[in-house]
Amino acid sequence: DHRDLHSFPTRRSSDLQKASFENRDGSTPTLIETVDRGSAFFDEVSMQATPGTAENIYFTLATAKDTQDVVVSFRECVPGEFFGGVTCDPCPVGKYTETAAQASGSACLDCNKGQFQELMGQSGCDPCGVGTYADTRGSAVCKEARVGYFIDDEGQDTEDGQECLPGNFQNETGKSFCYACPAGKYSAVVGAYNEGVCISCPEGTYHGGSGGATSAAACTSCAAGKFSSIEGATDESACIGCAAGKASAVVGATDISSCQRSEEHTSELQSP
Repeated sequence: DHRDLHSFPTRRSSDLQKASFENRDGSTPTLIETVDRGSAFFDEVSMQATPGTAENIYFTLATAKDTQDVVVSFRECVPGEFFGGVTCDPCPVGKYTETAAQASGSACLDCNKGQFQELMGQSGCDPCGVGTYADTRGSAVCKEARVGYFIDDEGQDTEDGQECLPGNFQNETGKSFCYACPAGKYSAVVGAYNEGVCISCPEGTYHGGSGGATSAAACTSCAAGKFSSIEGATDESACIGCAAGKASAVVGATDISSCQRSEEHTSELQSP
């Protein structure tokens, strides 16, 4: 019977007339010393159930004066716990058990890659959230994505993640996205980790919209008859028209000197 009692230190006494021990099903437990009658009593009683199981052990101590019933309950180790030799102990962080009545600490399993468990005594693991990863088994916490990278899915199990594409950057760790270079700027760098890689559109050009330009070719030149001396212009309004009586055939002009008296350039403006 796995509800055996054991280890009963004894001392003789005339006070105890009978000591009886009985399992719940009425069977007699196995004892190192069974006392059916006579003069003996127990200084202490030590009991043990099968590791990880839940049992109740009943026994009665009968003396010349009275009878005392004693019930000792053994709690089953629940999922997330294992039998540690005396009590049910929790699985450590980074580990778990899905089933009850685990008999040893080896029953606690490591969380898989891409998962973590920061609490003790758990029955499962959680996936790493976006912006984080776990590249080893048994992780208590997930690591953050590196600068220049992002992770937009849960359960990432490698450090790599995804590099920020040209026109974007990420200067923070643990992110699920990259920032676009602002309007008026561009970048051809892959995996950029600061906004400093974003280059301003040159004078005589502009770039509007939501940003994220990948080359200088994305910068639009000011039309003929206009000029701009502003770097990183974000709107066509940065292109200033030549004054009345003057014109320019130059596309992407950078200063007012491109504007000349219109009669000097009439033939040029009319040519295809």
